[in-house]
Amino acid sequence: DPVLSSGRHTLPQTWNRYTYALNNCLTLSDPSGLYVWDDSLGGNASDGMVDRYTRARRHNFRAGLAAAAKNAEKVRSLYGEKSAEYEMAKKAVDSYGNEGDKGVTISVVKDSAIDSTGRTSGTKGKLKVEFQESFLDQFNGLGEQREIANPMGSLIAHEGYHVATNALTSYEIEQDAYRVQATLERAWNPPSSYIDLQKNIYPSLIKDE
Repeated sequence: DPVLSSGRHTLPQTWNRYTYALNNCLTLSDPSGLYVWDDSLGGNASDGMVDRYTRARRHNFRAGLAAAAKNAEKVRSLYGEKSAEYEMAKKAVDSYGNEGDKGVTISVVKDSAIDSTGRTSGTKGKLKVEFQESFLDQFNGLGEQREIANPMGSLIAHEGYHVATNALTSYEIEQDAYRVQATLERAWNPPSSYIDLQKNIYPSLIKDE
């Protein structure tokens, strides 16, 4: 761990720089020593060692991120590889990396703890993305996964853009994060026309003729 960001007071083994994957390399892997789930999502325990609710939340995050990556490729087809839309979407999705690759911690908190679906905080190498419980509990992976994973992925990418900018906050960055979210949503559910898009945004103001 080159930035010493993985040490956790609840897991003393994480402070031992001469062990690999909590000294449990038969069941755990940690390619770069940087990425761990937050304690609220089981910490460094493998999927088989956490309860089914935590396992489902991990699964939902993974499914949402995978959907975001797939939709980012659709953005490339729609707008072009050199477009700002694609570059921003790819930047947001890639910011998470693969499990074990990046200094980003994923956490779940009670809905009352934050005033939005997700929140990114920290500094480069020690970034944390928190999601509300109700967000990661939207589906159990057994039902309409594809339909729910797509909008989840768009919101995960929104926070991913904040990760990519090292949690810096400004009006412009927030607007760009929403732009990424909207672009990915259009990629998986493109409106048939501009008026349909307006109906989705302002349903009470636009009526069918």
